Amino acid sequence: MLGLALIGAMAASYTDMRQGIIPNKLSFTLFFAGIAGNIAVAIINGDKSLIFDLGKAIITTFAIGYALWLLGGMAAGDVKEFLFLAALLPRYPEVLRGYFSPNLAWYPFPLSIFINTFVALFPFLYIYAFTISIRKTGMREFFEPLLRPEQKLKNAFYLAGAFSFSMLLGNSIAALGFIVLIFLLKKEAYRIVMASSALLLAIATGSAELPAILRYYILITGILILFALFWNSLKILRDSLKEEVKISTLEEGAIPAEEIYICNGEIIREEKSIFEKIREYANPRTMKRGTLIAGTGASGLTEQQIATLRRLVSEGRLDDRIKIKAKMPFAPAIFLGLLLALIFGDMSRMVRL
Repeated sequence: MLGLALIGAMAASYTDMRQGIIPNKLSFTLFFAGIAGNIAVAIINGDKSLIFDLGKAIITTFAIGYALWLLGGMAAGDVKEFLFLAALLPRYPEVLRGYFSPNLAWYPFPLSIFINTFVALFPFLYIYAFTISIRKTGMREFFEPLLRPEQKLKNAFYLAGAFSFSMLLGNSIAALGFIVLIFLLKKEAYRIVMASSALLLAIATGSAELPAILRYYILITGILILFALFWNSLKILRDSLKEEVKISTLEEGAIPAEEIYICNGEIIREEKSIFEKIREYANPRTMKRGTLIAGTGASGLTEQQIATLRRLVSEGRLDDRIKIKAKMPFAPAIFLGLLLALIFGDMSRMVRL
């Protein structure tokens, strides 16, 4: 199973870089081989829990992958690769424990591969986005989040208050409730008073020392700033990976970077972030805008959708242009995420340590 996972991930990386696709034959063959192989191992060894772990790994991976595919954040081929890895390696391979000391999480091992894939991408995204920013507008665009640090400093203060509150009660879960409560308050003044009260009470009762709170505040501020820079780099990267082409030259499978739909006879174009899409799915009423002609789903445009777009162009109702997403090979990052998971375990746990 381990050998098939490594060979399959390498093969997927090769075809994704050379042809821009991960063949279904590769994905489905390894997916069913993983299911059959692990069931056989479970029967031979009398390990019924392996079958349960296999089902849990596949279902969890499919749910997360399908959600990202639906939101346009991941291509179908990449989801299928994560699925065949989940079928082959529902658990960390015991044979490797003699060579590595992985830090494993409580959730299924394939999710560690998933997390590590994105962890592995972070430095590359930063460097690429930084390079693009310098070419376009200099460093100002990349460091834009640092120009408005006020809200990040406030949020770090609220989180420091949550930390102090959890120390005061001796319960880490209390911090989560504190955070939820403080962000439900609409007025900034109430949030400041609430966080300040928690800080002062923790210090007065000796539940938390001032130096510890200050260290926590500095750490959280740094994390929030780094996250803001990362998120801004994703925005720069996303914008750079769009190109405008003529609708008359569109090919099947092209992935639009904008949504085009008809509402009350009017043609509307919209560009939405992944969070805007999540809000729409959370509130279905906001999605009832009319007939969708072209969406940003990772499955790409069908021949019928392209024909509809061209008809609207010929009727003069739509400009002969559309923004599409440039394709990037993602399989090499998945392969790197797999290697990191096999050697180190779950990278998020290592960062926390």
